[in-house]
Amino acid sequence: MRESFQMREGDMEEEDRLRDALKFANACGALTVTERGAIPALPSREAVLNAMLKLVA
Repeated sequence: MRESFQMREGDMEEEDRLRDALKFANACGALTVTERGAIPALPSREAVLNAMLKLVA
């Protein structure tokens, strides 16, 4: 039987970090499929962050 879930100190910060990582990975994947190839298509960190900023604006 599964025990009931209890929030621990730091869980919210960990969840926020996970959400940020998933958003970054999603933007990276979206940019990657716009180019040919596998490794050559991977965007730079700067390109991913710029794309994420454009989505928010």
